Amino acid sequence: MKKVLKDTWYMALRRIRPTFREPMAIIMSMLQPIVWLLLFGNLFKGIVEVPGFSADLYVEYLLPGMIVMNTLYIGIFTGMGTLSDINYGVMERFLVLPINKIIIILSELVQLIVLLLTQFIMIIFLAFIMGARFSLSITNVMVFLTIPILLGMGISALSISLALVTRKHETMIGAMQLFTLPLMFLSSAFMPRELMPSWIRTISFFNPIDWTIVGARAVLSSQINWIEVLSNGALVLLFGLVCIFISLVSFRKFQSST
Repeated sequence: MKKVLKDTWYMALRRIRPTFREPMAIIMSMLQPIVWLLLFGNLFKGIVEVPGFSADLYVEYLLPGMIVMNTLYIGIFTGMGTLSDINYGVMERFLVLPINKIIIILSELVQLIVLLLTQFIMIIFLAFIMGARFSLSITNVMVFLTIPILLGMGISALSISLALVTRKHETMIGAMQLFTLPLMFLSSAFMPRELMPSWIRTISFFNPIDWTIVGARAVLSSQINWIEVLSNGALVLLFGLVCIFISLVSFRKFQSST
């Protein structure tokens, strides 16, 4: 186990070091959630006066959704790195290394966690500048950060699986465009479920993006409903585990075909 952890971290550093050598790249990769937080947080701040709206400040309501949006974008983009490794022959060299091949997948997920935590801190700091205030314990903060990370691991695993199966940049780009915004708008990122059209509300109950947002937002509430937090967190965890399993199966098939 110690060797697996050591090898996983070593492999993860392969992507972590170049990423953090270019801080501007970190900011640019989270630019859209930042812009949406700034624009929507100010443009629709009066929406909290609508009867049935569950927050006093729209930026506080919007924050979990923007955290999840950033997670979704970064997670989907993970497969592009895998695709580059395949196209440039890096993956073939990894396959002959004397390591557990699962480490190749796990290292991508570790790199994702480090990057997401860094970006989460920046987005939360921006929300505080805009006036958001929360009374959270250390435990609550950890739970709030863990739920989106579980989603990110699942989305990243699916992205890696897609890269292993298709091996085409066009497919990866198409998947990014097809899934990101529709999944966000079919969730409660911008509007409570109670104020949604019935058909969108129905879809949101089956949307992993919404499970994550609802679970994370519940942690920020002044009166935390732990049943809601744990139930949605459990769904996100199950989603992540299924996606990682799919990714491992795809990797085994890729390995046998090379």
